[in-house]
Amino acid sequence: MRKLLVFQPNKKWVLLIVFISGIMLGGAIFFYQVVESLFIIWQDNQRVPCDQLPTMSQAEQIYNEHLDTVEQIENISPGKVFVSLVERSPGKGEVEIEYDTMSTRNQIKDLIGGTFFGIPYIMHNV
Repeated sequence: MRKLLVFQPNKKWVLLIVFISGIMLGGAIFFYQVVESLFIIWQDNQRVPCDQLPTMSQAEQIYNEHLDTVEQIENISPGKVFVSLVERSPGKGEVEIEYDTMSTRNQIKDLIGGTFFGIPYIMHNV
């Protein structure tokens, strides 16, 4: 009668394969998180053309009408989130938001959406 050859893996090889797979998976997850963060930060720095910005006086009026929202944004991470109105082009206003973590960034974007009540904004991770 013929013996059937059955592959019997050595425990050391199995452990080595599991260890290497774990390192590769961990590296892939880390790489994805870094690349995703860099892509998001790049998106946050995309600015609209100056001709699409409101005048500084319009921007000041809108900004001042929504100071409660400015306070709400800054209270997401007190002392680490800052919101200000800046003059980017002569006579044109833009909101600038500095934030500390990606979680904070996501909360801010959930709160205000694509613009700050019609004023384009730019975000900086600091």
